[in-house]
Amino acid sequence: MTISVLFATTESDGRASATLGLHQGTVLARLRVQLASFGVSRQIVIARPEHAETLRASGEVEVVECKGVADDLRALARVARSADEELVIAHGDLAAHREALAVLLADPRATTGALVTKREYYRALRVLPRVRVERGYVVSASSGYHTVTRPNATFLGLLRVAPEYQETLATAAEELASPVDNDAQEAPDMPAVLLVGLVRSGVQVTPRYLRGMHCLRATDPGSAQAADEELLGVDEGRVLLDAAVKGSDGFFTTHFVSPYSKFIARWAARRGFTPNAVTVFSMGLGVAAAACFATGVRAGLIGGALLLQVAFTFDCVDGQLARYTRKFSLLGAWLDSVFDRAKEYVVYAGLAVGAVVSGLGDIWTLALAALVLQSLRHLIDFSYGARRRQVVAAALTQRPLADPDDGFGDSVGDRVADKLGNGLGDDNEPGDGPGEGLDNDNGPGDYAAVPAGPTPEAAPRPPSLRRRIRRRVTAVAKESNRIPALYWFKRMIVLPIGERFALISVTAAFYNARVTFLALLVWGGVAACYVLMGRVLRSVTR
Repeated sequence: MTISVLFATTESDGRASATLGLHQGTVLARLRVQLASFGVSRQIVIARPEHAETLRASGEVEVVECKGVADDLRALARVARSADEELVIAHGDLAAHREALAVLLADPRATTGALVTKREYYRALRVLPRVRVERGYVVSASSGYHTVTRPNATFLGLLRVAPEYQETLATAAEELASPVDNDAQEAPDMPAVLLVGLVRSGVQVTPRYLRGMHCLRATDPGSAQAADEELLGVDEGRVLLDAAVKGSDGFFTTHFVSPYSKFIARWAARRGFTPNAVTVFSMGLGVAAAACFATGVRAGLIGGALLLQVAFTFDCVDGQLARYTRKFSLLGAWLDSVFDRAKEYVVYAGLAVGAVVSGLGDIWTLALAALVLQSLRHLIDFSYGARRRQVVAAALTQRPLADPDDGFGDSVGDRVADKLGNGLGDDNEPGDGPGEGLDNDNGPGDYAAVPAGPTPEAAPRPPSLRRRIRRRVTAVAKESNRIPALYWFKRMIVLPIGERFALISVTAAFYNARVTFLALLVWGGVAACYVLMGRVLRSVTR
């Protein structure tokens, strides 16, 4: 069972904004139905005493009356401390597509996470709190009481907290309640305040991106009408299908496979196929391609090339199917990774056998060299990625909740920023293409959390020479991403799996195995040097 806590404390024209009309009902009623569809069986609404009876009359809902902000936080702490189930925290006036909520609530990988976006549309809504996302974690967040340094995403007011972190959440809520004036009737953004509490307590909060859906607050009749229009203006089925496509794929996959493979994924979903079944099928096609290559004849080479491309298509389909149906598992991730490597290496073996059969000669040395080079590249990539995640986790040091500054501007923050690196390759919202999803603000801070009054700002301090160099490198990298040709060149030069399989297919079909392995060694060597150079640059600028 999952418990939700909905804050219906915002007032509009003498009524709780959660009771505003939306889709032939109220905002709160629609949100409650959506949450129930995700297994949220107990729904608690925190409201002001004068609005409690109206909210109770709107349906079977547990209403907790609180006089002010401090009481809101203490009520949340009591719920978190008494619950053994997963906790969902949101605004009671949240107007969202169901699939927007599913991005966070239906993803088993994000048991503690926050719904965020990097879309410019939401950044322009200055009343929304900003956050900083690095290497797959929320590392800093703003609220009406806290600032964030160099934010790159917007928090949309939906939190998910796993049971193991609820005691931490309760402690943070109680600590935050102490200095707060309970006469304040309305918190700037209560989920944002709680997100700050989690992040500053060292909890690893995973961001989940909104994609093409909408998640808006209906705080007054005008914003409720605008939210209604935005929600109705989106084809959820189409956006869900587009969202199944991985946002950071290479040039070949993005332009020559994903445009049609996503429809195969939808077809497979409607017929009950699982992602793991598609993965196994793709592996079988890879073995069949290797068998064709092993014949050594031209027809076999062409047939193997075609089968390898079909195998790669289904290799894309399994991930798209998992995202489309939200069926993620550790076994599936392991199978996908292992079968990708196995499929490629069995093709190497098939090409080498075919070369001997056709009289081309013994090219096992070239095959072994290609295999070793690719294995080393995978080993370096995986170890580097794991290390980056460890560095970010280590950088999530605890910060006093009473301190409005997030610490990224003082000496401790410098050390944290050094650990995080220069931001090259930081998380862009899935689906971003060249020049999209990038935050232009490289200044000391950008804060937007308070609906009324000035936005809080951290006092800037002169950056060190090393930090200035790092920012310059980051700026150059981001600017290059705005030029489509450079963006896709950087995607292609690292020789991702789509480009590798296309290279194998073309060279094997039109030439021979020797040319295939030489091409893999040359391009793979260039890719390895390019990646190593980039990582060295990141290291020397820290």
